[in-house]
Amino acid sequence: MVTDPLIVSDKYLWHEDSDEFKNIITKESFSGSSFEGKVNVFEDRMQGWFLQVARKEIANGPSTADYVALSIGLAYIEGIEQYRRGRETPRNKSGKWFRESARRILKGVSGEITSRLWKELRNGLFHTGFTIGFVYLSHGYKEIVELNGERLQINPNKFVNAVIEDFNKYITELRKGQEGEIGRQFLKLWDKRWEES
Repeated sequence: MVTDPLIVSDKYLWHEDSDEFKNIITKESFSGSSFEGKVNVFEDRMQGWFLQVARKEIANGPSTADYVALSIGLAYIEGIEQYRRGRETPRNKSGKWFRESARRILKGVSGEITSRLWKELRNGLFHTGFTIGFVYLSHGYKEIVELNGERLQINPNKFVNAVIEDFNKYITELRKGQEGEIGRQFLKLWDKRWEES
């Protein structure tokens, strides 16, 4: 029995019967087991489902949508670290992995800032829909994120752009092939999640 193809990203269908990804725009096909196909679908999902949505939310300047854009950026910081390490975050390591990823993505911000991003922004928004403490957003702030006394000041536009820049670098590294550490770790987590879905 032939099954209908599944939509697995904005541009890709997956044909279960032939285990094949097909780009609905270019009509190009990739084996479902091919590294290139997996990277293409992953990139399309991340861009179409998340990062371009965040970019769109901040495109028109300051608004309440800045919180949506930041939530997407925060989810990226946490999620991409799992792909870099090739496994899901152990229960007691979420904060640590988030902080390490944030320091890389946000160009070495201090440990105090990454701890506050985790507690006041990430945990606040994800668990209660509120930030905790003194979190201020403005497109006019000079830095991506900085401390000003007790204030944690975040420029949502720069924050989202830093996340997108990190993702573009990650995809460039992945495209070098599955033989490198980045590719091997990506495959470990991709294959685990694909089998479970």
